[in-house]
Amino acid sequence: MKIQRQRVLIVLLIALIFSGCAGKALYKARTDFVDSSVMTARLDIPFQWAWIKRGVDWKQYTDLYVAEVNTSYLAIADDWWQEAARYGKIEEDVAEIAGFTRRAFIEAFQKDRNRRFRIVQHPSEYGVVLELAITEVTPNKPLLKAAGITARIANQSNKSTVSFEARVRDGRTNEVIAMFADREAEKSSLINIKHATWYSHVHSIVKEWAKQCVAIANKRPREIIKDSSGFDLKPW
Repeated sequence: MKIQRQRVLIVLLIALIFSGCAGKALYKARTDFVDSSVMTARLDIPFQWAWIKRGVDWKQYTDLYVAEVNTSYLAIADDWWQEAARYGKIEEDVAEIAGFTRRAFIEAFQKDRNRRFRIVQHPSEYGVVLELAITEVTPNKPLLKAAGITARIANQSNKSTVSFEARVRDGRTNEVIAMFADREAEKSSLINIKHATWYSHVHSIVKEWAKQCVAIANKRPREIIKDSSGFDLKPW
């Protein structure tokens, strides 16, 4: 019996690992929030699309203002919200996600050990402005995922997803000097209490994006910032 249980566990792990590799779906539905014509996939940056203006002296910037998160481009699938029992609460949910995203990015830079930027309350001529847009959200379905691990593996279409686009502006000239875009799906895991709430997966992805932006801000020449794994080792 012990050997049989071990075999079952190995099969589950293999299935989850392979499903996790496919968790990062290509972000195609880009908006005019960013200029997609100049953005490319860069191996040194963990986002699917990026553009950084050449010749910018980033050392001149000391301040960072994180603007209110733009949700006007947000693509909402009504059937998802209805199936997730959130129909009628869309505006409330969108406001919560926008507020959480802005707080997560501010907190990530405040906790930066390198103190690369000083968070300011208004755009500064000595800093940059980070403008974020949430362009897609698929809420989690806690009731469906309560079926357990077997259902989780069998139903890979039942994934929570979120997409974002970002612009970095020169605080003095207002010129866009960097742009990013990414789409992430929830990570695979054996047991995950995030399945029990509507937006825990979205929150985790947003926090990860914020940390990655901090890493990009501290990036050294030729340094490669790798993307995170598609497997979640933390169930909470």
